[in-house]
Amino acid sequence: MQSVEWVPKLYETGLTVIDLSADFRLKDPNAYVEWYGWEKPHPYPDLLRKAVYGLPELHREELKGAKLIAVPGCMATASIISLAPVVRAGLIDTDRIVVDAKISSSGAGAHAPRLDLHPFRTYVIRPYEVVHHRHTAEIEQELSLIVSKQVRVAFTPHAVDLVRGILTTAHTC
Repeated sequence: MQSVEWVPKLYETGLTVIDLSADFRLKDPNAYVEWYGWEKPHPYPDLLRKAVYGLPELHREELKGAKLIAVPGCMATASIISLAPVVRAGLIDTDRIVVDAKISSSGAGAHAPRLDLHPFRTYVIRPYEVVHHRHTAEIEQELSLIVSKQVRVAFTPHAVDLVRGILTTAHTC
């Protein structure tokens, strides 16, 4: 929650802000309480409306000239890009989407917890945050925007014994 303190100040100066944190990815201010465990809604709902979700495959025109770009999460990006074409074409039931993600240690972030260190990942596939993973909110938000209705996704990430990369597999009806 460092970014939410700095982005408004930088934005006010007129600079283009490319935010790598999750602090401006979701449009609903209350979603930060639900998905990120904040104690209260997002303090800058006006900036949430102005922030462009930085996925050019979906928001290319909006990104042109954007002053605040919210960089998507890595697993969310892989999931959204794989599902967007079939969601847009109406080929699947948008209430029955299951995403299984495998992520390498590079996706653990700058301050990886102990279980994400290589000795604990070697020869292991470990699911984590099986229920209510925060990237679910991004996936549902962006796919819902495509079809103008609520899309539901069951999302499960797995830590795997790899250094780089993400593999997502989506199951739908």
